[in-house]
Amino acid sequence: MLLVESSQEEIADIIRAAVAPVFLLSGIGAFVLVLTQRLARVMDRLRAQGTDGVTGDERRAVLHRRGQYIVTGLRLLTLCAHMVCAVIVALFLDYFTDLPLDPLVAVLFIAAMLLLSASLYCLLREVSLINQGPSDDS
Repeated sequence: MLLVESSQEEIADIIRAAVAPVFLLSGIGAFVLVLTQRLARVMDRLRAQGTDGVTGDERRAVLHRRGQYIVTGLRLLTLCAHMVCAVIVALFLDYFTDLPLDPLVAVLFIAAMLLLSASLYCLLREVSLINQGPSDDS
């Protein structure tokens, strides 16, 4: 694992290659913010139901399922962000060492996209629960 001699131009090339995954991390961060805000709203509604004297078991069950989908989505997004970070690290290691990491970069990126897609599916499921049951939340 010897470091390869590199010029400023070569380093600039690898930084340009790593910029796209960095932008992806920004998008993932925005998505995490959306999900955490939705989770906070669900948690507030669950707390409010506990104090208003209304039983609403079905409403509580729907809110609980919504919270589960959001938490699952957040877990998937966190794993996705880790995969994108690993892509960036692998890009630099591939460039500066003699290790053939191109296949690893591809696998990590595909895994990140699958995790992102799965988290979007969790959001879709959570949103679809808004109109279910006697819940008046949105």
